Amino acid sequence: MKKLLMVAGGLMFTTMTFAQLNIGAKVGLNYSSYGTKVDPEPEESPESASGIGFHLGGYAEIMFSDMIGFRPEVLFSTRGTKDDSESTFDLLGTTVRTETESTNTLSYLEVPLLLTIKPSESFGIHVGPGFGLLMGNKSKFESTTSTTTGGTTTSTSTSGEETSTEGLRGMELGAVVGFAYELEGGLNFGLRYWRGLSTLNEETDFGAATVKTNANVIQFSIGYTFIKG
Repeated sequence: MKKLLMVAGGLMFTTMTFAQLNIGAKVGLNYSSYGTKVDPEPEESPESASGIGFHLGGYAEIMFSDMIGFRPEVLFSTRGTKDDSESTFDLLGTTVRTETESTNTLSYLEVPLLLTIKPSESFGIHVGPGFGLLMGNKSKFESTTSTTTGGTTTSTSTSGEETSTEGLRGMELGAVVGFAYELEGGLNFGLRYWRGLSTLNEETDFGAATVKTNANVIQFSIGYTFIKG
């Protein structure tokens, strides 16, 4: 038993000695889109909203060998989407046209827990789960309605803002895959895809229809590793 403990202790010491810890920070842009599926499928499928956001935060990379490591990250991330719509209808010689522009920004605290695979010293592949904690929601809309009767047109405008997170899922489970390339001085560039496995809304059943909306986020980042073990 004593000999076995000595061997186990030696292996643990060797692993701890070999493990390399790198710490850094990153910032970048998000391209977000939300895909919606309706069952039963309607005659006209809903369009996917998309837009730009940003992310910033830090990462640690624990390398257990030259090729394999573990990379936890903590990021503040915003997902912005924009949607433009218009509708027109005629009634008894009157034409009513409505144009609406709406924007939505969801804020998350993202925690990716990633396996790092390094085919070379500079190039790393990252894959694993991610968890997103909903921090806030901000929605805005501006709508203009034009009414034309007998050649005369009048217009009215309305706008509004909403910050409620009611009905939105507070925790998102995601699947993450991407890569990063790091220069010798510590500057690095990364490209990543986040797929939301859980739906955006807590409720997905609406009467006879099931509506599921999932997030798709592409992240481009610039980082710097300021501590290299």
